Amino acid sequence: MPEFRLDAAAVVYRPDQEIDDLLIRFAEELKGQEVAVRGIVQRKTPAPDGGHCRMDLIDVETGEVYGISQTLGRGAASCHLDQSGLAAASVVLRRAIGDRPALIIANRFGEQEATGRGFAQEMLTAMSEGIPVLTAVPDRWQEEWRAFTGGAPVLPPSLPAIRGWFDTLGSGAAAPTGGILAETVAVLSSILGAELDGLVVERAVMGPFFTAVKLSNGSAGACHSPPQPVLTSDYSASLSRSLHLAGHLKGRPAGAFLADLWEDRGHCRALGVAVVNALAETVWRRRPLPGWRMVTGLDALTAAALRPDERLVMVGAFVSYIRALKASRANFSVLELSADSFLPDELAYYRPAEQASLEIPAADVLLMTGSTIVNDSMDGLLALARPEARVLVVGPSVPLLPDVLAAKGADILATIRITDPDHFLDVLAEGGGAHCTFDGSAELVVLSRIA
Repeated sequence: MPEFRLDAAAVVYRPDQEIDDLLIRFAEELKGQEVAVRGIVQRKTPAPDGGHCRMDLIDVETGEVYGISQTLGRGAASCHLDQSGLAAASVVLRRAIGDRPALIIANRFGEQEATGRGFAQEMLTAMSEGIPVLTAVPDRWQEEWRAFTGGAPVLPPSLPAIRGWFDTLGSGAAAPTGGILAETVAVLSSILGAELDGLVVERAVMGPFFTAVKLSNGSAGACHSPPQPVLTSDYSASLSRSLHLAGHLKGRPAGAFLADLWEDRGHCRALGVAVVNALAETVWRRRPLPGWRMVTGLDALTAAALRPDERLVMVGAFVSYIRALKASRANFSVLELSADSFLPDELAYYRPAEQASLEIPAADVLLMTGSTIVNDSMDGLLALARPEARVLVVGPSVPLLPDVLAAKGADILATIRITDPDHFLDVLAEGGGAHCTFDGSAELVVLSRIA
C-alpha cells in the first residue's frame, strides 16, 4: 500500500523565537506571486502598562482583525485568551475551506488544538479535503502535532524551509485523464452538475467484506472492501488516508471522496467507488440510459445465456459462478492472480493472470468482476476481447451507469441495488456481507442492452 501522505506542515519554534512575522511574510510572498492563500496569522502588540501583549488574528486575505485576548490588568496571572474571539475567527478558516486555495495558514497548533479545541476541527477538515495546511507549533507540542496528523512534517523556522516544503506539494498521484473509473467520474460530474456540490456522505461503513456509503439524498453504493493493510512499526505512516479520517467521514462532501480515488487503491479507492455507485444510482433513477433496461432479481450467468458451444473466460474468481459453471459442465477458464480461491477439483479451470493475452481472445463470453474497474485493469483487458464477444461486468463494485462501460464494449452489467441503506450499512457494521441481498436491504439487478 502506498505510504499515506498528508499535505500539512508545522513550523516548530522555541519560546524565545518569534514566529508570527515569518508566517505573515510567507503569506505576503505567495500573494505577490498570485498564489491563492487563505487563513489567519497572529499579531502581538505590547501592552502600554507592561502587562500581557494584546493578541489579534489577521485574515490573510482581507486584513480583518479578530481580537483574541482579554484585558486582565498588569498583575493578572490567569489565561488571557478570549475564546469568543477564537470562535469568531474560525469562520475565516471555514470560508477558506470552501474556497479550496493552494494553501491555508492556521496561526497555531498548541494546547487548544492538541485537546480538540481551538482550530482543531477546521484544520482537520481542511486536511481531509486535501487542502495543504501550514501552521506553527511550540516545540513542546510537536509530538501532539505528529499524533494529530499521523506524522506530518515539522519545519525549522525559516523561509527557505517553508518554501522548500510548499514547492513539493502537488507531486503526489493525480487522477488520470482516461480510464473507465476516471471517465465515469467525469460523466457523473457532468450529469449532476452543481447538485454534486451539495451532496455529502451521511454515513460510511468499511466492513470486512463490503464498503458502503449513504448520501444525503438517500442513495447508497457499495464496493468490495480492500484487504486489511499490513501495519509496520511506523504505525501512522502505514495507514491509508481514509483511516486517518475515521470519525470524520460523516458530513464530508461527496466530491472529496471522488478526489481521493487516486490517493491509494485501498480504503480511499473503496470509499470513492462506493460514492461513485451511490451517485450512479441517483442518475439511473432520474435518467435511465436509452437502449438499456434493468431487470431485478436476475443473476449475471442467467442473463448471459451461455450456449453449450460457447467458451467463457472469467477475469477474477467469482466463486459462486465457478461452482455453477462447473455444475453445468460449461467450457470456461478463470484468470486470477493466484490459485488460493480454488478448491482442488477447480484448479483445472485456473489460469495465471499473465495468460490474459492468450485466454481472452478465445472467449465467446468475457465475464469480468468489478474489481477490474477498481484496480484500473479493465481497459487493457477489454482491448483483448474479440468485437463479437459478449462482455459481462459483475459484482457490487459495478456502477448503475452504463454510459462509459457501454462505449467500451460491455453488454451486461450485473450488480446490486441497495434498497434499504440504513439496514444494509448496519449489517456491514456488524460484520455481514453478501447475505444483504437476501435480507431485503439490497437486490440483484442486471442492466443489459436492448436488442
